[in-house]
Amino acid sequence: VHVEVPAGGGSFHHGWLWHGSGENRTNQPRRALVLHAMRSDARYAKEHLGKGNGPIYGRYQKLGSDDMDENYFPVLWRSDGYRTTMIDAYLAD
Repeated sequence: VHVEVPAGGGSFHHGWLWHGSGENRTNQPRRALVLHAMRSDARYAKEHLGKGNGPIYGRYQKLGSDDMDENYFPVLWRSDGYRTTMIDAYLAD
């Protein structure tokens, strides 16, 4: 399915959806902002760190832990009201 996104627009899709964009045929740079969202209880699976994107994202793993490092994967929302502390400090600026 082709989706036309106007300049300044955006799209949301499931992370497993094959997606991409065509060649930039202008003399202006194309900028993008990407957000990968996942559940706050997501953990690294050691058996998959050597596959696919594992070597890329594995560098952000906490040493000696399967937990996500909130410096790189902040918790934006959780049903109990928790979110990564630095978010409140950032929003206060």
